[in-house]
Amino acid sequence: MLAASRVLIAVAVRSLAAAGEDVTLVQYRALVALGYNGPQRIIDLAGELAVNSSTATRLVARLSRKDLVRRSSSASDRRATVVEITAEGRQVVEAVMARRRAEMSRIVSRVPA
Repeated sequence: MLAASRVLIAVAVRSLAAAGEDVTLVQYRALVALGYNGPQRIIDLAGELAVNSSTATRLVARLSRKDLVRRSSSASDRRATVVEITAEGRQVVEAVMARRRAEMSRIVSRVPA
C-alpha cells in the first residue's frame, strides 16, 4: 500500500509539472476545491485544505496574481472575502487531470490481468 501511495503521489506531481504552470501541489488542491465546491470564503477554503486562514490568504493572493482565482467581498458579510476559480484556473485543473488520467491509464495497462 505504501508503494502504491508513493506511485500515486508521483503521478500527481508529474502531472502538475507537465501542465506547464507554476502551481504548487497545495495551490492545485485549492483550485480543485474551488472548482468542485464553487466560490467560498477564504476561511472555509482554509478548513478544507487543513491550513490556517493566514496561510490560505497568502495562497489565494498568489493564485490571484496568476489570474487563477478571483477574490471579492462577500455579499452577506463585507468582512469576509469570497474566492472563486477563474476560467484560467479551470484550464489548469483540466490539463492536470487529463495528464493524470493518461498516466494512470498507462500504468493500469501494464498490470497483468
